[in-house]
Amino acid sequence: MNFKKLLFNFTLIAGLTILMSTTCKKDEPNDPSGNCDGYASANASGQISTSLCFNALVSYQYTADESLSFVASQDGDPTYSINIQMTSGNGAFNGPGTYSCGFDAPGYVELDIHGSDDEFYKAQSGTITITTVDNTHFNATFNVVTVGYYNEKTVNLSGTVKK
Repeated sequence: MNFKKLLFNFTLIAGLTILMSTTCKKDEPNDPSGNCDGYASANASGQISTSLCFNALVSYQYTADESLSFVASQDGDPTYSINIQMTSGNGAFNGPGTYSCGFDAPGYVELDIHGSDDEFYKAQSGTITITTVDNTHFNATFNVVTVGYYNEKTVNLSGTVKK
C-alpha cells in the first residue's frame, strides 16, 4: 500500500512539474496558437520570418485630421517595436480610410529591432486601413513591404492594431 501511495505522489508531482513548465506566461509575446491580446500583431516574412505580438503600448497621440502616432513593443531578445505615423503634411489624412504607405505617402509604418542587429525597416509600399481613430481608440489593418535601413533587406508585414 505504501508503494502505491509513493508511486501516486511521484506521478502527481511529475505531472504537475511538467504542466507548470509548459504553461504560457501572460508576458510571453508569442502565443503558439497565433492569438495575440496585445495592442498590435503582425506576421513578418522575408528577412525576418515570425509572428509578432506587440503587448506594451509605448505611446499614442492623435490630433483630429492632422496626425496620429502609435508605438508599441514586444519584449524579448531581440526587442521588436512597431511605429505607425500618419500626418496630413504627407498628404490627406482625415481619419478612417485606406492610406498608401511609403516615403511620400500619408502612412508610415516601421518595424524596429533592438538587439544584435539594431535594424529598422521602413515601409516602401503597401496600405494601412484605419477603421477607428480618436483620442483613445485606434483600430487598423496594414499590409506593407518594408526595407532595412542598414541591410537593405525586405520584410513583408501584415497585421492589425487594436487600441
